[in-house]
This record gives sequence, structure tokens and C-alpha cells, in this order.
Amino acid sequence: MNALFVGAVTPHGPTDELSVSHSGGGKFVVKYTIPHDTEALIFVKYGDGQIPGSPFPVRPAHENGGGKEYNDRI
Repeated sequence: MNALFVGAVTPHGPTDELSVSHSGGGKFVVKYTIPHDTEALIFVKYGDGQIPGSPFPVRPAHENGGGKEYNDRI
């Protein structure tokens, strides 16, 4: 059985909040909070191997309350 692992890291360290949910058809939704206005790297691993392109760089899209919202598709 293979497991999906997802992590988000910034220059300040790993994120505190990250969730993964299955949306059907082999697709997953990853939600995370980056507390600083900075770029981040999203690492995605399935089973023993990294997903091609991982880690994925992400940047803030716009203000969303007290934090930033990231709108990248990987």
C-alpha cells in the first residue's frame, strides 16, 4: 500500500497547518497556511518516490485576512 506525504517549508521552517483531502478521481486538495509573506516549497511524495517536479515553489497570490492565500496547481 502506498501513502501520500505532503509538506510545506518556508525559509522560517515548516508550516504549522497543512491538510490533505481526497477530491475523487485520484485528485487531492492540499490546504496550508504560511504565516509569513514569503515563498514556500511544497514537497509531495507517493509511496517511496517523489512526485515529478517536487518540491514545487509557491508564492502568495493575495491578501486573505491576516495571512496569504496561495493558488497554485501542481
